[in-house]
Amino acid sequence: SYQLLGTMFCVPQISILFEGISSDHKRILKNYLSFWRAHKDTILNGKMEYLDVHANYSMAKSTKNGECVSVMYQGVVNKLDSKIDSYVFNSTANTYIYLEADKQQECQIYNSFGDLIKQDTLNVGVTKIEIPVGGMVKAKGTGI
Repeated sequence: SYQLLGTMFCVPQISILFEGISSDHKRILKNYLSFWRAHKDTILNGKMEYLDVHANYSMAKSTKNGECVSVMYQGVVNKLDSKIDSYVFNSTANTYIYLEADKQQECQIYNSFGDLIKQDTLNVGVTKIEIPVGGMVKAKGTGI
């Protein structure tokens, strides 16, 4: 998952013999590629933000048309906009990330296979979210 999340904001090029990988690797690949296809306009054409360029990027995010896709590479705080849908991937070495919400929001936590593993709540302020490496938090926006 690290390799796929490291290239989230590019056009994916997969150079493997598909028949030779495990069923778990196939599930992970299918999950990320399906997500990328569904959100490619935001990923490729959105307003990009990069944090901590000097420190090998702690986070990258792209926002467009009422949604934001972000990948956390280090343990920084990711500030969400409650008006838009947020998709936050954990590409850190930790099994948690920090999200800052401007309004209480319900969220869903998925593993790297795309399986829903937990429902949670983001409180106003910073919330520590338990999430597996390679997993994603989806926070539904309230609309503008």
